[in-house]
Amino acid sequence: MKTQSDYLLTYTNSWGDHSLTATAGFTTYYNKLENLNAARTQGVGLVIPDNPDKWYVSIGDAGTSTNGSTQWERSTVSVLARILITIKVDIYSTVLTVVTVLPLFRTRATNGRTSTPSVQAG
Repeated sequence: MKTQSDYLLTYTNSWGDHSLTATAGFTTYYNKLENLNAARTQGVGLVIPDNPDKWYVSIGDAGTSTNGSTQWERSTVSVLARILITIKVDIYSTVLTVVTVLPLFRTRATNGRTSTPSVQAG
């Protein structure tokens, strides 16, 4: 089973020759696997009929039975925040400032947690 959800919010405002745009949001991702299996061969026990409708794990030699399972789940949350400011200083130049916080990942899995932040400005 896989699930991904994205949520974004953008705010825009301008006054005169200046403007401000702010964006914030997050993405969630979830992935999961569950598996269960079992087997048994004919061996020296009860004879297994040649009919798939009669194939049960309880029929056959108990000494040859096997079973197993696999399961895991992983989830990730990614956060985004960005501010864009444009200021007109004079007729020949414009100051553009961008501050971006790109993904802050937090992963929780069966093997523990990891966190990787990243910040940019320019």
